[in-house]
Amino acid sequence: MDTKILTVSSINDKGEGLAFTEGKEIFLDNALPGEKVNAVIGDPFAAGSKRCPGKVVSFLTQSEDRREPFCPYFKDCGGCQLQHWSLKAQHQYKKEQIKAALKSCKITLDPEDFADEDRPQICRYKTIRYFKNADGKIKAGFYKKRSHDLIEVDKCALEPEWFCSFLQDLTELFNSFSLKAYDEITHNGLIRNVMLRDGKPQRLALICTTDLLSEDLQKSLIKLAQKHQINSLNYLVNDAKGNRILGDKSIVLFGNEYMQAELCGHLFNVRPHAFLQVNPYATFELYKKAVAWCGENKSALALDLCCGVGTMSLLLAAHFKKVIGVEIVEEAVAAAKENARLNKYDNVSFIASDLKKVLSSLINENVKAVIADPARAGLGEANCRALNRFKGEVKLALIFCSLTALKRDLPILLKGGWKIHQIQGVDMFPHSTHVETLVLLAKK
Repeated sequence: MDTKILTVSSINDKGEGLAFTEGKEIFLDNALPGEKVNAVIGDPFAAGSKRCPGKVVSFLTQSEDRREPFCPYFKDCGGCQLQHWSLKAQHQYKKEQIKAALKSCKITLDPEDFADEDRPQICRYKTIRYFKNADGKIKAGFYKKRSHDLIEVDKCALEPEWFCSFLQDLTELFNSFSLKAYDEITHNGLIRNVMLRDGKPQRLALICTTDLLSEDLQKSLIKLAQKHQINSLNYLVNDAKGNRILGDKSIVLFGNEYMQAELCGHLFNVRPHAFLQVNPYATFELYKKAVAWCGENKSALALDLCCGVGTMSLLLAAHFKKVIGVEIVEEAVAAAKENARLNKYDNVSFIASDLKKVLSSLINENVKAVIADPARAGLGEANCRALNRFKGEVKLALIFCSLTALKRDLPILLKGGWKIHQIQGVDMFPHSTHVETLVLLAKK
């Protein structure tokens, strides 16, 4: 077995170390920047490609930022990519990723350092578990890296403990009924996946199946929900072929259609399909900074674009005469209206519509602040150009969950007269390569 000495120069979005030799780019699992390794180089990923897999045989030097992963499934599970790296190094890596994205836009402003304060290790308050058939039984777990092969997992170290205990009991219940997991190849099987949410104080579970559940199974599921103090137990039928995670309309089996979640001193009703940030600690940091940037103007209007269940709309409401939230998901808008009533705000209204159909109609209003937290695709060119048409002094707090969207949207806004005042990365998913980026802008 021929080996080659390689020096790892960087890391990619899969957490793989990258090294270069003889014009080839080598992808190395479990290798960190700066490390020198003995590795076996495999055949190219595709014919004619210069990208090749590599396997580390031994480490000649190791990074001082290397850490022992705290999860026994780290090497196989696709949920985390960076547990073997210190949080400080992770944050520096994410900051450099933001800087590289800004540089590609010819923006020289440096992002702020990440907040390095200690937070609880348990920080992911939403999970999706998948199922497979093995040894005559259903088993639950996560997908392996770069695949839909399932690794059986009995516990995730980043999730609330009740997720694990409920899923163990749920899997045993499925097996007691001799149920089968859905198979993406044969398209047979009943159980697709389960989504769990912890709202602190309340809990929600959503079971996705390919057909209606029997009455006996429904009764057993209700007992299980009561045992685990779940406030909202739902299921939905998704009989479509393929690997779509969830369906559209859920059925309440037990409790309310929604759970209540506490965030930034407010209570929010959250239904199964509604968007809510996964990490409440990072979310508090992100929202607090975004709202603070918008300031206060009791004679003006503020907008919350892609508002979800109204989380930031309500935070803005205490500082402005009126707040309008816009969201394309009707279920989320219904929840946002409930949340305004729940928290006793009467100066907030919500519009269920595509942002492109609404934003232009708000340009001539007395808007002094805008918060936008769009999906991964970003605001898009049309919405950025609409924002460019706003007159007077306006502040904009724009959240990107994709640096690709940042590279597309920011140049459009800058050409439209917006000026960047600050850029802050937020570690919404510690131990992953993902980064949220808050950009604070203003125009006159």
